[in-house]
Amino acid sequence: MIEVEHEPRQLLVGAALMLVTAAIQTFGVVLLQESIDLRGQPTGDDETMKVQAMKNDPDRRLQDLADVGFLMSVPGVNEDEVRGYFERAGLLKDFDELRRTH
Repeated sequence: MIEVEHEPRQLLVGAALMLVTAAIQTFGVVLLQESIDLRGQPTGDDETMKVQAMKNDPDRRLQDLADVGFLMSVPGVNEDEVRGYFERAGLLKDFDELRRTH
């Protein structure tokens, strides 16, 4: 059980961890945007890495789905190719969910 005198410290640590997580996720999205801007045309590398990350660590699923959704909104991304990444990873239901929500 949590001792009352330690509760404020635990709340501060929890809040700090949430802020750090948000900053890291924001930084990741900025890097994705910059890599697309630098390349001009997307190559599919980012999408492949995100799908593989979802397969390897299901806890990342929601964030990586959001990132892939963003990447799919970039002109020039081949949706069929991205679908293939999900299919090869055995995550086709996630692709279908992504298509329904974006």
